[in-house]
Amino acid sequence: MELLGEFLRFPDNLKEAIELGFEYTRKQPEKLAEWIHKIQVQITFQEKDETHYGFIKQTILFDILIDGLNKQDALLTAAFYELSGTFLNFEFRYAMGGRKNTVGFHHYAIPDTAEIKQLREKIWNAMETNYAQNPDNSFKLLSDYLSFNRTKIWEDRTRAIMEFDLPFLVGIIEHLTPSSFEHCKYVQDQIRRYKEHDVSNDSFDSLAQKFTNPDYEMFALMDWDMERIIERPINSDEYLKLSETEIRSAFIFSDISEVKTFYTRFKYLKQFLTKSTSNHNYNLSLDYIIDENYLQNFELGCQLLNEVIEDKNSINYEPQNFGFTSHLKTKKSADAIWKILQSQEFNCKASWEFSFYRCLDSLLMSKESIQALVHTITSMEGKFITFGLFQFPHFLKIEPNLSQIILRAITDKNEKEGTKLAVWITTFETHFEQLGDDIELIKRAYLQQDLIDSHFDLIGKGFLKILKKDSSFLFEYVTNLYSEKKYLSGSNRKNLSVIWQVENIEQELRKVFDLVIKKESTFRTHDHFYNSFFKPLEDDAKEKAKNFLLSYCQTNFSDINKMNLIIDVVRHSMKEILEEILLLFLSLTQDKELFSKIFWLPNQRSWTGDDTLSDIDTREWKNILAIIEKSRVGIRLIPIKKYVNDNIARCLDMSNSEKERSFLDGE
Repeated sequence: MELLGEFLRFPDNLKEAIELGFEYTRKQPEKLAEWIHKIQVQITFQEKDETHYGFIKQTILFDILIDGLNKQDALLTAAFYELSGTFLNFEFRYAMGGRKNTVGFHHYAIPDTAEIKQLREKIWNAMETNYAQNPDNSFKLLSDYLSFNRTKIWEDRTRAIMEFDLPFLVGIIEHLTPSSFEHCKYVQDQIRRYKEHDVSNDSFDSLAQKFTNPDYEMFALMDWDMERIIERPINSDEYLKLSETEIRSAFIFSDISEVKTFYTRFKYLKQFLTKSTSNHNYNLSLDYIIDENYLQNFELGCQLLNEVIEDKNSINYEPQNFGFTSHLKTKKSADAIWKILQSQEFNCKASWEFSFYRCLDSLLMSKESIQALVHTITSMEGKFITFGLFQFPHFLKIEPNLSQIILRAITDKNEKEGTKLAVWITTFETHFEQLGDDIELIKRAYLQQDLIDSHFDLIGKGFLKILKKDSSFLFEYVTNLYSEKKYLSGSNRKNLSVIWQVENIEQELRKVFDLVIKKESTFRTHDHFYNSFFKPLEDDAKEKAKNFLLSYCQTNFSDINKMNLIIDVVRHSMKEILEEILLLFLSLTQDKELFSKIFWLPNQRSWTGDDTLSDIDTREWKNILAIIEKSRVGIRLIPIKKYVNDNIARCLDMSNSEKERSFLDGE
């Protein structure tokens, strides 16, 4: 197959290579996917197909496939439908090798030429001729067509091809049936896509009227996607209000059988949602429907809730305020809804209960309500569930310490059961004062949440509030990171530079640096996490950070690991103090052996043009030498200067060798 793949690159012997490849996969069916992939890589459209070959490669391929399709050859029929989905696209990306072992990625849009039109006409006609024999494959191919995002730069080319395709597409649509929801949705979506690309056709109005049925009308109404309803003016607030009114009035039930029929249809149609926004809108529609039926006939509203629960909530519905708000003002209705929620276990049950608590009228609350809320939290299961501690402000009248109680319940459950209940990422920033005075609980909860969610408190404002209460938390925080054996990279940690707003934080940071030295043997990493303490910094913080590094150098100049840590920070985060650090180090010791073991050069370089890596290192060593020359230590630095000069000479030799080799290689 590897050998045959090479023959796909050129038109010569292409027919024989393709036929031989399919004969091979006929004997080895498990190789078909690999063969299809090779065809897609080597024969899909590239610029050279237009300029060198006149699209003959694609024509040869589809002559073979269409001949097999017409003869009802199962293998070639499957290949035709698989490959047509690719070759009916409008734009293609492909990779090509370049000079100096480089790879370039190219973007190509097929042109509006006679050869392209002839090829696409063959594919469309073959699809229509064989539609009755292959309805499922044909409809899947139709569904894949035009499922792309318009690229502005190729818009004119794309529009011209779409206009050419349209009559063939309309002809094939005649094979579809308006009684099928999927067919109606497909036709309506295609009409919308064509209009989005400014392509029109006289048949659109009649097709739109023909391809609709009650299921599609229900779906379109409940999806309430503004893009779907082209005729309406795009005014967000008015549109949403109009949609809510339509939904509420369209689904008022008169008996239980109507409720059951509605839910069956609702569940079936929900699977055809394609966007998260549509899923949200669809669930919101159910909110409105439940709420409206509560208002019209409370028992039927409860029955709809029951239908979802008895189905174990397979639709992943989570009620928002609309589902309960108006109906939790009396004890009778609240008890009825709560009884339904407690009737059995189902998907997202805890979320339903939280909605119930949020909407429960304050006059109906009691100590038992607090206990029930905490019980919901402690009985939650699942690997990752997020909610806010402060969704229940009306409970505070009964229990002022509710936030602390909830925080403790979440933290204890996560520790004991290994669950991952996550509070909102701004909890410790926005509501710190409401978490109570138990700083040990707050610290424990913060460490736990930080490990659960990598985006937790990224700005570090919650972290800062804890540090101002207890600066020793800095050491506890870093220790906790190491205990989890996580890769501590500056690129994936929060903003730790807030520590400089804490009085006397330097003592704790020294402990952190000492811990890092103990835990790690090298500091040639790419942006280690401790750099997060030093960027970005405002002027006052920058001065404190500089003084800390100078002081740490003063105390630890003879410790190679600690010096390498300092230089790593300077190189990555505080380049402007390299001279001060180096001159301070030289004033403290002139030991050449110690100097040579410190990583004075950065461990990452970037360059352009004719420079080599050795050129970059040469400049870095010359900069180091220029700084050394500013020292007042005098002749005691001669060994170190010699060491630096030897490195400069070595780098120059390497640079010359690299350039000579490059020249001889013709690069």
